[in-house]
Amino acid sequence: MKRRHPIEASPPSGRRGFVLVVVVVIVTMVAFAGFAFVNTMSDEYRAVHTNGDLLAAEQTLASAERMLLNVLEQPDATILEAGGVDDNPELFQEQFLAPKRPDGAAQPDLLAWRFSVVSPSRSSEPGTEETGGVRFGLENESARLNLSLLKRLDEAAPERSREVLLAFPGMTETIADSLLDWLDADNVPREFGAEADDYLDQPNPYQPRNGLPTTLEELLLVRGVTRSLLFGPDENRNFSIDPREAASRDRLGDLGQSEADADGELQQLGWADLMTLSSAERNVDRFGQRRIDLNHPDDRELREKLTAVFPEEVVEFILLYRHFGPVGGPTGGPSRGGQGANVPASPAGSLQYLIGSVGDLTDAQVSVTQGGGPGGGAQTSSARVVQSPVTSSTRELLADLLDRTTTDPRDVIPGRINVNLASRPVLGAVPGLTAETIEQIAARRATLDEEQLRTPAWLLAEQILTIEQFRLVLPQITTGGDIFRAQLIAWRPAAGPYRRMEVLIDRAHQPARTIVRRDLSLYGVAIPIARIIQTEAGGEPDFQQSFP
Repeated sequence: MKRRHPIEASPPSGRRGFVLVVVVVIVTMVAFAGFAFVNTMSDEYRAVHTNGDLLAAEQTLASAERMLLNVLEQPDATILEAGGVDDNPELFQEQFLAPKRPDGAAQPDLLAWRFSVVSPSRSSEPGTEETGGVRFGLENESARLNLSLLKRLDEAAPERSREVLLAFPGMTETIADSLLDWLDADNVPREFGAEADDYLDQPNPYQPRNGLPTTLEELLLVRGVTRSLLFGPDENRNFSIDPREAASRDRLGDLGQSEADADGELQQLGWADLMTLSSAERNVDRFGQRRIDLNHPDDRELREKLTAVFPEEVVEFILLYRHFGPVGGPTGGPSRGGQGANVPASPAGSLQYLIGSVGDLTDAQVSVTQGGGPGGGAQTSSARVVQSPVTSSTRELLADLLDRTTTDPRDVIPGRINVNLASRPVLGAVPGLTAETIEQIAARRATLDEEQLRTPAWLLAEQILTIEQFRLVLPQITTGGDIFRAQLIAWRPAAGPYRRMEVLIDRAHQPARTIVRRDLSLYGVAIPIARIIQTEAGGEPDFQQSFP
C-alpha cells in the first residue's frame, strides 16, 4: 500500500501584486489620456467657436461697411429724406443681423450680432475730458484741411501758410517750416525749416518727400513731429481723454496751449484730426444731377439748360453777362477771342466772358450795348445797364444757383473746406476769412437749421461776409463733401468678440468705395457697449424702403 505524501502549499508569488499595479497604472494612464483628449477636444471646440465668432464679427463689420456704401451711393435728397448721415440713430445705432434658424424663427436678441456706426459727438469735439460722447453718423473729410490746399496756399503766400499751421495746437515755427519744406518742391530750407541735408545727417538717413505725403503717418518723418502731436492724446481713438491718456499727455507735455485752443476747444485733437489727404466732392446737385456749367460755350444749349431750372430774368442776365461782361471790367475775364463785347446776344459761339463763380453774378451789373454794326461799326449805338436779379438778399435764388450750377468743369472737385463743419484753425486756411469772420461763422452756424446751411448763401444772408469777401472765398469753400470717415463696432450681448474698425469711404467716385480700413480692435472695448446700445426698444429699419 502506497503511502500518500501530503500536498504542500506553494509559497505566495509576488507576481500577482505586480500585475495589479500594472493594471492600475495602465488604467490611470488611459484615464489621464482620456482626460487629456477630452480637454484637448474641449479646447478645440472652444477655439472653433471663438474662431467662428471672430469670423461672424468680421462679417458683421463687412455688412456694416456694405450698408454704408449702399447709403452713400444715393442722391443727397434721398439721404436727407431718410434722416441724413450726420446723426441718424435710426439708421446707424445698434443694427441687428439676425439669421433665421432652421424652423424659420429669428434668433434670440442676445445671440444676434449687431453693429453701430459712430463718430465723435458735436458736444465732445471741444475736448471736454469728462464726456467724450458719440453720435451715430459719419465725419465729413471736407471739414479738415486738405494738404493739397495748404500746398497751394504756400505757393501763393508762404507766410500765410505758416500762420495757418501755427494755429494748430502744439505747433511751433520750427515744425511749421519743416512741414512746409516737406511739402514744397524745392530743396531750400526755410528760416526754421529742414531739407535733405538735415535728414541725411540722421543715423538712418532718408530724403524728404518734397511733395504731398502718401499717408498722414508719413509726417512722423518731419523734424519735430511726434506721435502725440500728430494723433493727439486720444490713443485708443474713443473720442475722449481717458485718465491714463490725460496722465500721459501731462507727462510728455507735447500739447501746449496756443491761442487757437486757449478756451480748451482743441485739447483732445491731434493734427491728424485737422488734416486730410482725401477731401473731395462730386460736381452734382442735391438730386444727383450734373450741375449746369455757367461757362458752357454754346449760347443756345446753355439757354435751354438754364430755362429748365431758373426764371427767365435770371437766364437772360446770365447770358448777358457772358456776352457783355460786368460793369467795371470782366470778373472772370474774356473766355475766347472773336467778336467784341458790344455784340448783342444772338449767335451761338458769341459768349465772350467767363463767370468766375456764382458770386460774380450776385449784386452785379451788365452794360448792354444795343445797335452798332458788326465789329463795332459806325452805326449809332446805345447802352443800358441791367441789374442782376441775384442779390445778397435773394437767399433762396442764390442758394439754388449755388446748388444747381457750377463754373468748374471737373467731375470731382478736391480740397474745398466745409464752412459748416470746419474748426477755427481749418477755416483760417481759407483766403479771405479773417479772425473776426471766422468767429462769426463758428457762432452763427450753430443757430441755423439744415435747410439754411444747405449752401454757402447763408454767409451773405447773415451778413457775415461782404459781397467782395464772398466772391473771394466762394471758390475755396463748400457745404458738402463726398468722402466720409466713421468707426464701425460689431458685438453681441450674450458672448463673443468686440470688433472695431475705422473706415474712409469715397463717394466722390461712383460707385462708392472704401479707400482706408484701420483695425482698432487691439485697443479693446474702448467705446463701452452701454454707450452705443438703444435705450428704447425699436425694430430693425427697412433699408430697402429707405434706399431702393
